[in-house]
Amino acid sequence: MQITSVRKRIPPRLPLHARSPGFTLLELMVAIAIFSLIAVMAYGGLNAVTKQSTILAEQELEIRRIQGGFRQIEADLFQIINRPVRDELGNDLHALAGGIDATLPLVFTRLGLPNPLNARRANLERIHWLLEDNQLIRLGWSPVDGRSYSRPETADSRQVLLENVEAFSIEFFDAANESSPTWPPANQPQAQLPRAIVLTVSLRNRPTIRLTFDVVTPVELVLPPTEAKAGDPSALLADSNNLESI
Repeated sequence: MQITSVRKRIPPRLPLHARSPGFTLLELMVAIAIFSLIAVMAYGGLNAVTKQSTILAEQELEIRRIQGGFRQIEADLFQIINRPVRDELGNDLHALAGGIDATLPLVFTRLGLPNPLNARRANLERIHWLLEDNQLIRLGWSPVDGRSYSRPETADSRQVLLENVEAFSIEFFDAANESSPTWPPANQPQAQLPRAIVLTVSLRNRPTIRLTFDVVTPVELVLPPTEAKAGDPSALLADSNNLESI
């Protein structure tokens, strides 16, 4: 009996260029690791850019608020007028007073109250600057006589001028350029308006700001159109001394 050996036929090894394309497990793991690293770096960069954009937007909004507050301060001080007022008890109050109460640095009467409906009323407004909770708040009353100025809640308007106020001081200069931390000065109790007002404001994370304002008393007052004669420009002007009767 003849025994024939059986050999397993092994297919011939194909050349490299003839093999089917693909990746080994090691190559896939390396590719995934590289992709993950790139994704983490990209996410970190995008997150940093988003945070920076948010911070810049908040800072821009804060700067706009500060600029708006100082514009209102400038408008108020440029419209100051020598017009004393009377409170609800009939007591006479100075046209401008300040520096006596730390929480109430300045009170004054100003012109320029908007009158879009041309109502028959004076364009006067009594303004209180109030320091409260690190905010400089603007309170306004109109009409200006017979009001409860000792009660801030009775104000007709309330506006936050500045936030994050760390320090706020006012200095007054009289006609002789003598400075005083209060107005009227102790040696001039009947003084009317100062010649200039200097504000020093310190806001959180901001440099200290020092502003000087000349107090210009208007010689003429523009009356509401309803009180003027049509076609007569001179009828629009009145001497500021007549303000006591408004």
